[in-house]
Amino acid sequence: MGYEDFGVIKAFDHLLIHYYEYIKLIKEIVNGFFQDITTHLKTNSVFARLTGDELIKIRELRRKTNLAEEFIINLRFFRGTRFWDDFLEDMEANNGMFLIEFINDFYKIPPERRKELIDLYAEWGGTTFYAMISLLVMISKFQNRTKNKDFFNLLNDAFLKEMNRIWDVKPRIARVFNHYPKLINNYLMIIPENRQNMFVSLLRGDIWEKEIDILRKRLLNLCELHFNSSQYFKRFFIRIINKYPEFIEYLDDTKKLNQISKGIFAKVENLPSIKEKKEKIGDYYDIEFLRVGLETLQGASIRETNVNFTEFCDNYIQTLFEICKTEIDQEIGYNVDTKDLFAIFTTGGHAREQAFDDDYDLVAVLNSNDEEIIRYTNKIITRMNTEIIKRGTLPHYRFSDHFGNYVTLIDQLDELFSRGDSDIFIDKSQILGSRLVVGSKKFEKEFVDKIITPHIFNKCDEYARDMLNEIESRHRDRRNVESDSPNIKEGIGGLRDIESIFLIYKAIYKIREPISYKLIEKIASLDSKNSENIRKLEKALDFLKSIRDVYRLTSSAEDTLHIDYLENTAKILGYKNSNGNGEIKKLLEDYYRCTQEVNSIISETKKALIC
Repeated sequence: MGYEDFGVIKAFDHLLIHYYEYIKLIKEIVNGFFQDITTHLKTNSVFARLTGDELIKIRELRRKTNLAEEFIINLRFFRGTRFWDDFLEDMEANNGMFLIEFINDFYKIPPERRKELIDLYAEWGGTTFYAMISLLVMISKFQNRTKNKDFFNLLNDAFLKEMNRIWDVKPRIARVFNHYPKLINNYLMIIPENRQNMFVSLLRGDIWEKEIDILRKRLLNLCELHFNSSQYFKRFFIRIINKYPEFIEYLDDTKKLNQISKGIFAKVENLPSIKEKKEKIGDYYDIEFLRVGLETLQGASIRETNVNFTEFCDNYIQTLFEICKTEIDQEIGYNVDTKDLFAIFTTGGHAREQAFDDDYDLVAVLNSNDEEIIRYTNKIITRMNTEIIKRGTLPHYRFSDHFGNYVTLIDQLDELFSRGDSDIFIDKSQILGSRLVVGSKKFEKEFVDKIITPHIFNKCDEYARDMLNEIESRHRDRRNVESDSPNIKEGIGGLRDIESIFLIYKAIYKIREPISYKLIEKIASLDSKNSENIRKLEKALDFLKSIRDVYRLTSSAEDTLHIDYLENTAKILGYKNSNGNGEIKKLLEDYYRCTQEVNSIISETKKALIC
């Protein structure tokens, strides 16, 4: 073809450059044709006289035509492939005005004829999945504005039955999914629960074309997420898929999702505006939440889940703080120096480096009484709150209830803990279990010296007694004894019991680091007499936390385990139905065996937990 090497540039490089230049040129030319073709097809479509300007003219003439009847006549007269854009666009235009009239006209027809029309539309849908699914999504969006709330279900049922009769339904659905992933995702969101299995059954069985079969399996994975995920988890993947529908192909490739999120995170700092930075750090959080959730459902260990979840949460909070601080600096026109004066600690599950808490427990602490710095740091936290809430997670500042501000002063904490209120051990537990996320090591040292050491470490006997009394009080609560739905957190031998014991150990041995595997290792070596029991508590913590994580992702973000919704949790955790014993029964047997052992260990080690 006449190409030659030129210096370091090889002949094939010249060829490829010209190839891509022509491809780009062809795309530009073809895109120019699309508008003309679309206009032509709209003008000559079989629906032209019923949509757009023609529809308005008909209304003005007070037409007697029934749209539902008129459409089906045109649909049956012109079989095969046809142009649907005009039909679908006009259905949705003007806030669904045309679609609402279409639905209302359906119900003006006698019931027997209405049933015939539903079947005829379903038959039409069998020839064009894309158009019918688009129509169903629109109906779901607008039908609440009509008196006829059951139209979607009637048409969808008929369509599912029609698809069940089509011999090549699997490859056809897979191809629509490939070209219109967002449309199929939207359809899966609205399929009624009692029809979900019907849709999934259409996808069962391999397809001989490997590429199409990959699409089929990918769609089945998406169905699994939609139909067997909790709202708590679903909100993240729906938000991401709606924004980035191309990510659907990575739902079974979490390594790729991780690469994407790392790329987004790396670019945040160099984005030109605060708005873009906030948006992208939010995307990073959502993608990482989705990734870690998917890996958990795919069988990742609890320790791997905790590490990955903690890493992206810390990255998010630290980066969001810097973004909001910069935003406030730009607004006031100068930088307020808070180095070594301000810190943000996580408490609760995030502080314990555990995944899937349903809120952000944060403590923002300031070591200064300067009014300007107080206002400044409160503004930063307020901006952070706005962004955290967008993630669907509620930020909670325990000490804001005491002092009326997001930011708590060290002097205020000192005064609060000095009062000796009867339930102050609860607040002390928040502080003792906290973990530094934003701030300097110098600040943390002062925080330990001024707050934790005098009020907790030096009064560990008082703290331990209060915590043990609280455990006994919960155990006497009949709700924790008689309930048919165990509470994995507050119940006897549950997560709170285990975490309370480790908090007491932290106070006794004056250990600052948060409850984690490293801490448990240290406690086991310090209390060698009870090391075996400590190891058992560690194992129980992993087991109970695994149940809680999977249950939150598949059923509900609550701590009460409802037996009717435990099947997916049990299966994901490896329980199988054998010898007449179902997965749920086996899981519950292990659960109660575990919590009983935890309760026994606590009873045995009480004496060792007093300073």
